[in-house]
Amino acid sequence: MKNLTLTSFCALALSLSSAYAERNYGAWQQRAGADTTTTFRAVATAVTEDGHVAVAGYNDLLSNDTWLVTSYDAITGAVRWTQSKGNAFGDVRPAAIAADSAGNIFVGGFTQGNGRDFLVIKYDANTGTELWTKTYNNAATNGSDEITAMAVDYQDKVIVTGGSYHNGSEDFYTIKYNNDGTIAWEKRYGTSFLDRPAAIAIGPQLEVVVVGRSRVFDLSCYTTIEYDINGNQGTPLNYDSVNDDIPSDVAVDSNGNIYVTGTVRIASGPKYLIHTIKYGTNPWTKTYDAPGGNSDWAPKIEIDGKDQPVMACTAKLDSLRTVFRAAKYNSSNGVEVWSKDTALLSGRPTDSLTDIVADMKVDSLGDVIVTGDTAPVTGTDYLTVKLSGIDGGVLWQQRLNGDATSGIDRPAALALSLGGDVVVTGLMDRGDQNTQSHIGTVRYNRLALSKGDRVTGVGLSTAAVVNSLGSPSVGYDYLITRLTVKDGSKVFNGILNTANGNTVEVLQGQAAPGVLNGKFSTFTDPVPSGDEYGFVANLTGVPTGQTSGLWYRTTVNGPVLVMQTGKQAPALPAGVLVSSVLNFDSITYGVVAHITLKGTGVTSSNNSAIIHWTSNDGAKLLLRTGTSYMINGKSSNVKTLGIFSPPADSPGHGRYVSNFEVTLKVTLTDGRTGVSTVNTAGTVYHKAFSGGPADMVASGGLWSSFTQPQIGYNGGWCAVLGSLKTGLGGVTTSNDSSIVWSQLSSGNFQLLVREGSPAANISGATYTKFSPPVTTGGPDFVFKATIKGTGITTANNTGIWKASSQANATLLVRTGDFAPDALGVATSRVFASFTSIAYPNLSSKPTLRATLKGSGVTISNNSALFASDSQGKYRQVLRTGDKMGALTIKSFTTLNSVPKAMNATRSFNSLRQICALVTFTNLSQSIVLIDVP
Repeated sequence: MKNLTLTSFCALALSLSSAYAERNYGAWQQRAGADTTTTFRAVATAVTEDGHVAVAGYNDLLSNDTWLVTSYDAITGAVRWTQSKGNAFGDVRPAAIAADSAGNIFVGGFTQGNGRDFLVIKYDANTGTELWTKTYNNAATNGSDEITAMAVDYQDKVIVTGGSYHNGSEDFYTIKYNNDGTIAWEKRYGTSFLDRPAAIAIGPQLEVVVVGRSRVFDLSCYTTIEYDINGNQGTPLNYDSVNDDIPSDVAVDSNGNIYVTGTVRIASGPKYLIHTIKYGTNPWTKTYDAPGGNSDWAPKIEIDGKDQPVMACTAKLDSLRTVFRAAKYNSSNGVEVWSKDTALLSGRPTDSLTDIVADMKVDSLGDVIVTGDTAPVTGTDYLTVKLSGIDGGVLWQQRLNGDATSGIDRPAALALSLGGDVVVTGLMDRGDQNTQSHIGTVRYNRLALSKGDRVTGVGLSTAAVVNSLGSPSVGYDYLITRLTVKDGSKVFNGILNTANGNTVEVLQGQAAPGVLNGKFSTFTDPVPSGDEYGFVANLTGVPTGQTSGLWYRTTVNGPVLVMQTGKQAPALPAGVLVSSVLNFDSITYGVVAHITLKGTGVTSSNNSAIIHWTSNDGAKLLLRTGTSYMINGKSSNVKTLGIFSPPADSPGHGRYVSNFEVTLKVTLTDGRTGVSTVNTAGTVYHKAFSGGPADMVASGGLWSSFTQPQIGYNGGWCAVLGSLKTGLGGVTTSNDSSIVWSQLSSGNFQLLVREGSPAANISGATYTKFSPPVTTGGPDFVFKATIKGTGITTANNTGIWKASSQANATLLVRTGDFAPDALGVATSRVFASFTSIAYPNLSSKPTLRATLKGSGVTISNNSALFASDSQGKYRQVLRTGDKMGALTIKSFTTLNSVPKAMNATRSFNSLRQICALVTFTNLSQSIVLIDVP
């Protein structure tokens, strides 16, 4: 891969206050357009949900331009596929690109046919094969029909809009396509003069909003058209300043309010101002006039996560300088929350006189990314700037120069990944004295959180920054972590949530909800569930014995007290108090907690309980020590409850609760151990106990012991590693362990795999030892095992298998196998051992951490993280010794329990995102969020 020259403004890190630090790095750069005799121009880019990048552009020929669509790998930037289209009748050019939830790519533009015709192509996500191709020609005129904008809605239906020649002028023409390419509806809007759409947006009710200009003689006005989900048109919204008005962009907030931005000309001359309009609840208008008394142009508008509109434009400050300008408005009244421009960028080269905006996006944290070109004395470069959504402070800036020092490098568009990585594409010089250009695409990955990054929260000043980091967890699409915050000379403990920016939602010294006079002091690592999370905290300002508690943080009410030590234990008789919270797990709308008890009637025989609590239904007792069990005809009492903490030999994340059921290891007072499940109604099911029959494994066999059982997070299935008594039913020390599974609320255990049986997919080998199984949401389980047999040595005697209740085990990976690189291609490195496993979802293989050996492997680079992509191919996604920009990875923490964690922290989610705490060789630390393709 040929490198581009990347100038990262090193002076920025020195001159910026640490309150405005955010680390990013150029992950990769690529070019498209092999013909060195012509220029290729980019027009748009999109990032799929699995992180792959698609770029649309065209080969700018003297005649018969051809469009070019390229898909790049998320991790490496390698070309996945390329498609082009042209014809013998004239130009074929794209104008817009979008992706659906499956990663399929839509490109819209025009093809030369009967005049210019709409052209929309849907490409397969993985191969680039055309799934369908649609054109539109207004046969009544055979005039120009040209797509100008496109969007994909939440049902993966694509909507295109463009200008269509009709009755001597041009109209808005909008088409909504079903998933198979059939037309859901098509609508024309026009006056007797020119009407041309500029932008399109999708609303929360799948409404389609199109904005453009309607021209009357030499003047034009804003025209906004809204269509409902079925294509029914609302009343056109028009804005006319009496002079010339040119809209350029539109956005819709979560309440359906519409924001339109563009330029309006003042009556006294050729000067244009930025004019933004809100339609809907509390409508308003906002006009911006650059201080230099010159024109402003090219505004873009987006909505942040709090429904606040953000606008970016090119502003002319004086006769010499133009700059990027961004502003956030209060959605209720249009008052500026903040505004910033690039005139005073720290570390900015003094020869940069002109910055021109090409595109702008707002990420999931509310931060604003603007890209465009910046002009030194000769030529232009890419300039990309990220601004804090809180106050517009510069988080980072990157300047990119192509192969010719004074060549033309001009961005056209940017796009963001789910994790907030930034992709910029545009026209880039070729160098080598070549006057032609190609398409240059760069990806900037973000370090999600680092020491020195700015944080916000109630009670913190604007100078508050990260001081140290705990092990992170990833929820549905956000990160949470325990951390310390430095605010001036003071350091506070806290819990940070990125769902609404880098917000410290719980802070040392804050009043603890539900606790009289109590204030938060220290915290354990929080555990997420969906969009919410639970945490345990210590308290100050309370009586002795009441100094800790368990809270559940809801998206609506914030932290809600579940229980407090020294206080009444929920769902237990009056006078029974909480002594301690041993551990817990978050579930949807609540938690399941393992607690110890004290108080009225509590003895050493009944001082432990499992409590299920939700914000909707309150608390229920699921199980308590001292409870009488009748197992296999023999009565005994529950002595201990084993839940949450993974066994010492477990390589994986523990999953012990679902939203509906809990599975746990139970020890009885007569010494028997076993597996029980309890549903949220408190009904207990005894799955198997030592001394009980194990006929599903060996006829006449009896159980001896069990490890901690596992449960799918959606419930319905559990699995456990159990041992049998030797000497019965043919059981020996060579075949006495097995992994069994069952449905939770009914059914007995059934055999999954057994020691001494043939190892799946390895001829002549048998299983010798198993790790406890790891499971996910359904009837599939993953386990690590050692094997023996023909050709088996200590270098290849360990593997990871996937087994299903409905099928045999399948070998996934084995020590001695060649380890893949970031593209999934085998290298000369081999797997030496597997240290931890997680099973994010049924559609993928387990994520695993491994040690490596082989060519080029040293103690500094022998640890790596591997995950399967959407095609089931293992890829290396993180490795010690690798570079992240100028930083080198020394170590990382992920997929394992950590000290002070109440449970195995969730380093992964079902979206195939993985988070890790990375330590670099300079001893700095950052949290990274990896989007697995």
